Amino acid sequence: MSGKFVRGEGFEALEAQSSDDSFEAQRVTRNIDPEESDIYVDALFAPLYRKMERIQQDGTPRPRIKDYMVVTPFLVINFLVQSGISLKVLGIANKSYDDTAGKLFGDDELCQTIHNNSNFYGNLWPVELQAAMGQFETGFDCGQRLVTWSMYPQLLDFNGDKLWSISEADEKTRQLTNAGLTPPGGEGGIRRALLRMISDDLAKSQKGGYVTRSQKGSHLDLEWFARNRQKLKVCVVADKHLCGNLESNDKFNVLKDAFPDLDEDERPMACKGLEKKFCRRIFGQQYYGVYLHTQKVCGTAEFEADTQGIQVAEYENVDTFIGESDSVNSSDFVILLTMLLLIWGMIMLQEFRAIRNLVIVLWLFPSTRNSDRDFAVIEEGKMKVVAIPFLHKCFSWVMCLLRAALAVFIFYVGLRFLSTTSSLLDLILNSTALGFLIEVDAFISAAFLGETFRSTVKDHCDVIQVDSGAAPGIWIYAVPPLILIAVLGPWLYYTYYSEWGLRNIARAMQCLCHAEGQCLATQILKS
Repeated sequence: MSGKFVRGEGFEALEAQSSDDSFEAQRVTRNIDPEESDIYVDALFAPLYRKMERIQQDGTPRPRIKDYMVVTPFLVINFLVQSGISLKVLGIANKSYDDTAGKLFGDDELCQTIHNNSNFYGNLWPVELQAAMGQFETGFDCGQRLVTWSMYPQLLDFNGDKLWSISEADEKTRQLTNAGLTPPGGEGGIRRALLRMISDDLAKSQKGGYVTRSQKGSHLDLEWFARNRQKLKVCVVADKHLCGNLESNDKFNVLKDAFPDLDEDERPMACKGLEKKFCRRIFGQQYYGVYLHTQKVCGTAEFEADTQGIQVAEYENVDTFIGESDSVNSSDFVILLTMLLLIWGMIMLQEFRAIRNLVIVLWLFPSTRNSDRDFAVIEEGKMKVVAIPFLHKCFSWVMCLLRAALAVFIFYVGLRFLSTTSSLLDLILNSTALGFLIEVDAFISAAFLGETFRSTVKDHCDVIQVDSGAAPGIWIYAVPPLILIAVLGPWLYYTYYSEWGLRNIARAMQCLCHAEGQCLATQILKS
């Protein structure tokens, strides 16, 4: 399918038109060529040719179902193949996205976005850190809430009596539930953690000789948090693999304060033991469960010795999204993604042009009765369609609408698929694979109908052509790139800068996996 100028060629014709008022106005014709290898073109011509043959043989012009039996099965196959592959590709893209963004911000609630004007300060997060987190446009809380509250126990003491009671634990659970958040450990999780803290305080008070106001099964003396503050600070980083990172990043002095009698080689090992013997015991299965979910998101930990020989961990999925020259948020990746999305847009623009051409031809080409014997004539051994029978035009409109809907869906799937790709190599391979998806209709025509169909039908059909009006001005050539910019610009912005976009995914993963960046845990470690 194509559009062409009847007179003149390209820009010369348009310039001549604009510079010479006496020059005859240029006209644009649009046509559908039966020689094109396209199942939609085959479906337009084949029933008309079968009808023409029947009229010549027995004079019967009435439409018959068997006129459509040659091409309709292949139209159905094309629709099923393209839609089936597209749905599968979309499923892969959504799963890839859900494996990161869904686990970070979705049902697992591993991370929560922190905004400067959030109402959760003073309830979920300490007011003392609001100024520190305010330096970031968007911050992230990827820590465990019970650990955060343990560092700031005033968030648990509602009546100011320096005791944390069972009723206050239950009230905290209700506050989270009413805010649409999942309480740590589920229903009763906060209460169970409180009871374990009370037991730990009572046991140590008996051995250590200090006096506590904690009472079994009732309330906890808030002094327990002060006595265990350095240990609780280690629990903020809920990952034994990051113990070396805490030692290497000694500006926080986390391990030095927690284990003042040990040297730099012993402290990381003591940190790992504390994580298992203290953090998991106090905060329960929820603490360990979050660690397991974190490992799925962060991927494999790779260790490298720093200048002092301390093993520092880096998670592979963090490097995939941020910090490396080929990471998803790097300029190289953004440029390549933009170029490939542009190429995908140009490929789909060809398909939309073909659909538009078909729509214009169907709209402008005359119709006739289904019983009209003269809907076509024979000229130079080829069938020349004069008017399209009404029933066949309805069939063609349905085919055109399905093709348009399928093209829009495939375009969206391609954008989604490329935008959820996380490596440069996969980006190139995926874009190449998408190019084949839109060509399935041509493959089906060439593979299943082939030369036999061409020699028996296509070679005996003439072009269907209409006059679509005066030639537009040169400005028409600016429309396609402007359309691509109007579509791809907002899409790229949404991909990177939406609340669950790639930029926030990268920063949240950096916070969750390394306790670095725009992270509440980082501010707690500094405090």
